[in-house]
Amino acid sequence: MVESSPIVITGASSGIGKAAAHRLAQAGLPLVLVCREGPKARAVHAEIVRVSGNRAVELEPADLSSQAEIRAAASSIRDKHPAIGALINNAGACFSSRRLSVDGVEMTFAVNHLAPFLLTNLLLENLKAGAPSRIVTVSSDLQRPLHLDDLERRKAYKPLDVYGETKLANLLFSFELARRLAGTRVTANALAPGFLRTALMREASPLNRAMMSVLGLVMMESADRGGTRLVHATLAPALAGVSGEFYIKDQPARATPPAYDTALAAQLWAMSERLTGLVPA
Repeated sequence: MVESSPIVITGASSGIGKAAAHRLAQAGLPLVLVCREGPKARAVHAEIVRVSGNRAVELEPADLSSQAEIRAAASSIRDKHPAIGALINNAGACFSSRRLSVDGVEMTFAVNHLAPFLLTNLLLENLKAGAPSRIVTVSSDLQRPLHLDDLERRKAYKPLDVYGETKLANLLFSFELARRLAGTRVTANALAPGFLRTALMREASPLNRAMMSVLGLVMMESADRGGTRLVHATLAPALAGVSGEFYIKDQPARATPPAYDTALAAQLWAMSERLTGLVPA
């Protein structure tokens, strides 16, 4: 990582993103927090600066369901930071019912896959300038088969199935990205941080939220534990140069077989380029 190159982290206003941002700021590292605009994001930014004493923590507002806002945030980051030391694609959501983004894309897919895909591609040259640098994308061990023929979920919408599809998409993206970045000294890995008490299910149905609350009492770990694992994946010296890997907590793991399907990864990449306007539709 080039000295003074910032770490860009999405979804830093709550959960493991907030926990990781606190730890990175307390280590004195420059940060760019990419969060949805609003009082909550501003309050978290102020809290992190106050607690850490780190004045090199910036807030970059962006609604990650909007490709226009992602592009505006990426442009701002590129202008201010020619070199970036790491990108943490942490933001994620699970919606209780089918809805479309402002770009006409099913929301879970838009936020969980297309947002990190677009932001990463827009910041790639800056990450190369900051090499050795790292890209860490938060996935999950809850992976479901990907239905590329119905990305808008017109046939059926089951929240956890759609969420699991996007988590497989995160892995396909990370592994394909690692292949494309070979030789650049920019690494790309995916992390399943564990079964954690976070706000991920805030958009879920009341029944699912209640079930998660009960599970949280007996099975879930704290968001802080997940934040620690996210920091480890981003900074651990032992992972220098390691790319194209999947970690559950801090341990190397095997994803489901479709995650290693290079033809599926290439197809998803091409579709994602078209859906984000990186190539003509």
